[in-house]
Amino acid sequence: MGDSPETDGGETLADAARDEREVAAGRLREELNRDPTDAEIDEWLRHHTEGY
Repeated sequence: MGDSPETDGGETLADAARDEREVAAGRLREELNRDPTDAEIDEWLRHHTEGY
């Protein structure tokens, strides 16, 4: 039970990417008043991460 990757406090790169997409989807959902497409999420992420 205690060996689950979700409970070790660490985050994999895949987890971080998924979290980032969830944030982008949530913000777009508020802006668009509908669920965004994958292309819209990709575009939003591209615009908001260009400086990195």
